Amino acid sequence: MSSTRFSFFGWLIMLACGACARTTNTVFGAGYSLAVPVNAAPGQIMNLTVQGIGAGLTQRVAATAFPLPYALAGISVQLMQALPTQSMPAPLLAVSPVSTCPNGAPLGNVTCGRYTVVTVQIPFELSLGCPLTDTVVCPALVVATPAELIVSENGVAGGAIALNPVADQVHVANLCDLDVGTATGCYSTPLITHSDGSMVSINSPAKAGEEIVIYALGLGAANPPVATGQATPVPAPVMQSTPLVQNDFRVNAPPWKQLPEPLPACPVGGACPGTATFVGMTPGSVGLYQVNYVVPSTQSAVACGGAIQSNLTVTIVGTASFDGAGICVVPAASGQ
Repeated sequence: MSSTRFSFFGWLIMLACGACARTTNTVFGAGYSLAVPVNAAPGQIMNLTVQGIGAGLTQRVAATAFPLPYALAGISVQLMQALPTQSMPAPLLAVSPVSTCPNGAPLGNVTCGRYTVVTVQIPFELSLGCPLTDTVVCPALVVATPAELIVSENGVAGGAIALNPVADQVHVANLCDLDVGTATGCYSTPLITHSDGSMVSINSPAKAGEEIVIYALGLGAANPPVATGQATPVPAPVMQSTPLVQNDFRVNAPPWKQLPEPLPACPVGGACPGTATFVGMTPGSVGLYQVNYVVPSTQSAVACGGAIQSNLTVTIVGTASFDGAGICVVPAASGQ
């Protein structure tokens, strides 16, 4: 109890100490593990949170044409690789100034910090390295630091951040991935649509047998290859390694790797429910993937609403990662 009382009064003293000397540090990450190395897949769209650049930025600056530029507002990113030894620029989608107090001034007489979010595409040329046991081809230095990113401003390089190259870093896209800080709560909204482009939601659930589109990032290399920083052409390339799609009919279930759930039998001459009919890149976009998915009938009569945010969770399982999202499906009894 004494330690709790000390912490509480210490907090009050901190708030009252508006005239005390303060450092310029900014906390830009929190959790139970180190922020580096960062897992990255070829072609992945990634938001880098950077302190110490973009002091002159007052608003988001975004790329407006293809191919994507290698610099925005004087900010650029370089990919360095150990094997093969090479250096290449990474194309940028946007740079955005962000306050550490987005909801207003903090408690007490203190100053909010700021940082810059750099939305970058990891080049498809990212090498996945080699087996850790091959010490002849992969010396210890290469194994320890296979790749790095270096952020520069006006030609002045900052510190390097270590990358851990992986075949895929599956992430179901949401409404803020490519437009940082636009709307409160949009981070939890998965980008899953009906065939007409409208969002699948509680108020507009999917129907059994319908083909919906799940948009994702970080699925890795495609076949045929797509040029880094360029819009995906038509016909759309498919994935070099097709991920597995898994279904979980529990209410509000998180994505997770599991044994595939039993699904209804495939109709003669039709698409099999609960499977992907296409996994590839989205034409006209950069680094965006899509999984066209045929909705099965839910094995539960529970409809979405209130505390029930989803009654079917679809998980996309790659070779090195997985992610998914819950969707609302009209219960079989109502959808017939």
